[in-house]
Amino acid sequence: MKRQAFTVLLCWSVFAAATAAGAAAQTADASPTFAKDVAPLLYRSCVTCHRLGGVAPMPLVTYQEARPWAKAINQQVSTRMMPPWGADPRHGRFKNDRSLSESEIRTIADWADRGAPKGHDVDLPAIPALADGWTHSQPDVVIEMPVEFEVPAEGQVDVTDFYVKAPFADDVFVKALEIRPGVAQVVHHAGVYVIDKLPDGASLVNGRIISAAGKPMSRRDIARANGQSGRDENDKLLSFVPGRGYEEYRLGAGQRIKDGSYINFYMHYQPTGVAVRDRTRIGLHLAKRGEEGKHQV
Repeated sequence: MKRQAFTVLLCWSVFAAATAAGAAAQTADASPTFAKDVAPLLYRSCVTCHRLGGVAPMPLVTYQEARPWAKAINQQVSTRMMPPWGADPRHGRFKNDRSLSESEIRTIADWADRGAPKGHDVDLPAIPALADGWTHSQPDVVIEMPVEFEVPAEGQVDVTDFYVKAPFADDVFVKALEIRPGVAQVVHHAGVYVIDKLPDGASLVNGRIISAAGKPMSRRDIARANGQSGRDENDKLLSFVPGRGYEEYRLGAGQRIKDGSYINFYMHYQPTGVAVRDRTRIGLHLAKRGEEGKHQV
């Protein structure tokens, strides 16, 4: 009788252990993995910036690159600091939405909380094609900063304006445009503007506009000297911040650059520990003759 009881108890223990092991295996299988669950989200919403040579401070393309940052990724997406997207979903759906849904954020949080497992290589999606040059087609015209600017390894760099004469003999109508930093990691943000004319007595010297009194002029100084209020946002061509730097206009809209204008590069640099030289460019896609739009942006 005792032997039968022992046998039954042993069998029950083996069964319970097997059941527990199976449940643990099922739980492990149910855990999100980088390969199957997280990589698709990063490839869709993050790696255009988080890649070698990108504007973000670390690449997140491979598991080896992303694994050390699992907790930080969780924190950034859970607070919606990343990916950068300010549009409120309660007010409609927007073009180029790179934000994550609540369920996608929970997937990343669950992955990080469970030790950030890699999963199986066979589940990895193909790495998206990441452009090394212009992200769209080659622009019709490329205008670059008139000088290279040396960004120091450390310290604070004041916002700096650079100017170059627009290379057009006639007015042009811009249908799409893109800003490409020379060294993306050091460009905190940038804006490219159009100045219609130089103030009386001012001159262009080594990429700076110098007033008749011999002082460098900012974009707002120039606007006021030309009789404007200084609130010149309407003359902006495009802004660059991490994740944004391309604009394409549709339905007959676009921007007109007048003959004789000057292009203003408004640059804010952020040192990264290594001294570099930057020469940011803007690429313009122009409307063909007869295709100029009717709506000035």
